[in-house]
Amino acid sequence: MKTNLFKSGLLLFCILLSACKMPNHSETTKPSKTIPYEILVFHPSISTAESAEQTIFQSLEKSGYIIEYYLDIPSVICGGDLCEIITVRLFWNTLGHFQRYEFPTGGNLTKIGHKTFTKADHEKLQSILCDADSGLKQINPNHVVAPGKPPAEEIDCTSGATILSEETEIVSGAADTCYTLWHWVHSDIPNECRKISADTMSEEQLTLYLKNGTPAQKSFAKDVLKDHQRE
Repeated sequence: MKTNLFKSGLLLFCILLSACKMPNHSETTKPSKTIPYEILVFHPSISTAESAEQTIFQSLEKSGYIIEYYLDIPSVICGGDLCEIITVRLFWNTLGHFQRYEFPTGGNLTKIGHKTFTKADHEKLQSILCDADSGLKQINPNHVVAPGKPPAEEIDCTSGATILSEETEIVSGAADTCYTLWHWVHSDIPNECRKISADTMSEEQLTLYLKNGTPAQKSFAKDVLKDHQRE
């Protein structure tokens, strides 16, 4: 029993250490169970000024340990004269830190000119999404302008248009995609993931974090266990 618990804990610990990188499919762990949670999320590119209800899923190991959370986002891609919607799945770990994105139904993202993302584009997008301090944070969705593609009117200090830095802030030709996904990644979801973990994580997993976790995991477990003692 102790051996199985150690192996399960070690596997989970290794998964959570691999933060914010694009894994190969062989590096991901298939969950034994997923649980949906309805949350309210504000996203600046959504027309309403209010938070909208979204469903995130909590992935669990067979042991009941929480692995991660994910949210499916529809993304429009175009090829030739046709456009279609593909699903981009965003993942956060138990503490609400972004991990990676995948395409559960297949497909690929596209850039201006119907060009599909290359491996380098995906690596750059992953890096952008991992940057919580990206310049995308301050930009109005109506003011996103791709580098080299200024609006018809002249851009000046009063126009409100912002040209993003092609080298740092976006994948060239995919300004809207970078903006939209970044704001999903750094929305209310990280805090919601953390809250759900605090409410549902077993004391076994919290103890594992406290003994063998990263500094962030240890701090999280310490705070949650203290709250349990007060109840």
